[in-house]
Amino acid sequence: MRRTGAELLVVGGHEETVAELLPFLPHRLQDKVAGTFVVDPSTMTPGQVRQRADQVAEASSTQGTRRRIGHLQEGVLGWKRELGRLLVAPGAMLVLLGLVVWLGGRLGLGRLPGDISVSRGNFHFYAPLGTCLLLSAVLTLVLNVASRR
Repeated sequence: MRRTGAELLVVGGHEETVAELLPFLPHRLQDKVAGTFVVDPSTMTPGQVRQRADQVAEASSTQGTRRRIGHLQEGVLGWKRELGRLLVAPGAMLVLLGLVVWLGGRLGLGRLPGDISVSRGNFHFYAPLGTCLLLSAVLTLVLNVASRR
C-alpha cells in the first residue's frame, strides 16, 4: 500500500461494494474516511467521479471546520463559566468574612477568654488568641464539609 500522507479518504463504487469494503479497511484508514458515494462506471466519466469525490471531501471539510469551531466555542464558554465561578466564590467568602467581623464585634468576638489585651499609657497590645482559635475551628469545619462535595 502506498503512503501519501492524505488527511481524508473518499470511497466511491457500487453501493454494496462500498458497504462491504469499509469494515475491511485498516483502522488508521477508517478514521480518515470523509465519506462515500455511489459510482456507476457505465454512466459516469472519470471527470464526473473526480467531481463527486471533491464534493464529498468538501462537505466533510466543512463539517470538520464547523465541528472544530463548535469545540472552540464550547471551550471559550466553559472558560467564561469557570472564571465566573472563580470570581463569585472569593466574593462570597469576602461577604461572609465581612458579616462575621461586623456581627462578631456585637457578639463578643475579640473579647473571648484567651484574647490578650494590654494597655499602658500610649502603648496598646492586642493578641486575639481565643478568637483566632475559634475562627480556625469554624473555618476548618466549613471547608472540610465544602471539600467533600
